[in-house]
Amino acid sequence: MTNHTPEPWPEPKNKSHPTWRIAGCSDGCHSEGILNYADYLRARACVNACEGMEDPEKEIAALRADNQMLVDALEEAIEGMEDMIGYVPDYFREKWKHDDCIKEAREALAAVREKEEG
Repeated sequence: MTNHTPEPWPEPKNKSHPTWRIAGCSDGCHSEGILNYADYLRARACVNACEGMEDPEKEIAALRADNQMLVDALEEAIEGMEDMIGYVPDYFREKWKHDDCIKEAREALAAVREKEEG
C-alpha cells in the first residue's frame, strides 16, 4: 500500500472550514488532496473503520460474503420454521412464541435487504 495519512483521522476542529488537506502519494511523488467537509467526514469514517486492516478491499469483500451467507441461512431458517409451524401443538407454539420469532426474523431480513438496496 502507498503512503497515506496516518489513522485515525481526527474529528474536524473547525467545522466551518471549507476544506481539509490530506496526504497522498501519486506515481511515487508526494502530493496533497483537498476534501470538502462532507467528503472529509465520509472519507474519515471509511479510513477509521479500516484502520489496522492489511488489505481493506479484500477484508471488506470477505465481510460482505460472510454477511450474505448469514442472510441466506436466515432465509432458510425462516422457511424451515414456517414449514414446521403447522406441526407444532398450539400449547408449545404459544409458550415458545414461534409466531413472534418468525415475525422478528422476517423483520430482520427485511431490514438487511432494505439496507443493501440503500
